Amino acid sequence: MGFEFDQDALARVESAIAGGVHVWAADIAVPSIRAHAPRKTGRYRRTIHATTFWRNRIVGGPPVRGRYAKSKAEIWVYLYTTSPVGHLLEGGTQRHDVSRKDAVLDVRARGRKRRIIHPGSRRFPHFGPGILATRGRIVSTIAHGARARL
Repeated sequence: MGFEFDQDALARVESAIAGGVHVWAADIAVPSIRAHAPRKTGRYRRTIHATTFWRNRIVGGPPVRGRYAKSKAEIWVYLYTTSPVGHLLEGGTQRHDVSRKDAVLDVRARGRKRRIIHPGSRRFPHFGPGILATRGRIVSTIAHGARARL
């Protein structure tokens, strides 16, 4: 004779917590990351999203595919950008040669082969600082979102 959990009640609580986690991710973390994102990057800020999973099913957010779409965790959030330059903004780039196929035609070269060098760019970290800026509200937001769902 031991103590047994009510599995249905436990599933309802887990589902409510997952909903609370999504409230934090979508309503607090994503706007904070967007606020920390670099300015003058066109539509880049609109490409930052959050998808919350519970038992490898989406609780909220757009569908995600690829290697990050599964985890052994019960509840987890995937904060990401759909932009192809997101990782370059976050980590910066070193000075490098631009391949001829990617280079824009240089009229001044007048048909001569010309070496094109990109000077690189500094880092613009925004995911880490954006998430760290919300750390004081994580627990309260998740609890409030969970209470609203129970």
